[in-house]
Amino acid sequence: SHATDSVKGAEIAAAAPGFDAYVKAAMAAPRAGEAPRDAVARDMGNRLDTLHKQFDARESEIGAQMTRKSHQAVLAGVIAIALSLVLGSVLVIALQRILGRPVTAVTATIPRLADGDLDAPVRGAHRNDEFGDLARALEVFKANAVETVRLRAAQDAARAEADAERTRSEAAKAAAAA
Repeated sequence: SHATDSVKGAEIAAAAPGFDAYVKAAMAAPRAGEAPRDAVARDMGNRLDTLHKQFDARESEIGAQMTRKSHQAVLAGVIAIALSLVLGSVLVIALQRILGRPVTAVTATIPRLADGDLDAPVRGAHRNDEFGDLARALEVFKANAVETVRLRAAQDAARAEADAERTRSEAAKAAAAA
């Protein structure tokens, strides 16, 4: 582009006086039997070799730094993944203990009560959370079941007493008729 060309031109123009002075100095002091142009070429070759070696050394240093940074980034990623797995496992275990045990305690009682085991303990009613609410509701269900059994027993006893009274009354009528 035009802007890039003008920047390059400005850089060349800025470097030109120094380069011109270098060429004049090299041409003014050639070695014995050497043409001034050869002296400039030799000196420029030496300087280019030095620059090339410096560039190679710097390139190797930068490559080593990039390799170290890359290894550090990979290590940081591995550590982050490992920490995530450990923290995730701890969270799962904690949730299992916080949620799993109360649920298991309440759900273990439900089938026992459904099977008629009214002596089954209801655990967790002391809790002030949803599991406590569930356990208290289960206690109400259990108390109603106990009351139903008591009422049935009382009803059966009353029926048996009525049947016995009817049998006695019939026996007394039969004895009076005979």
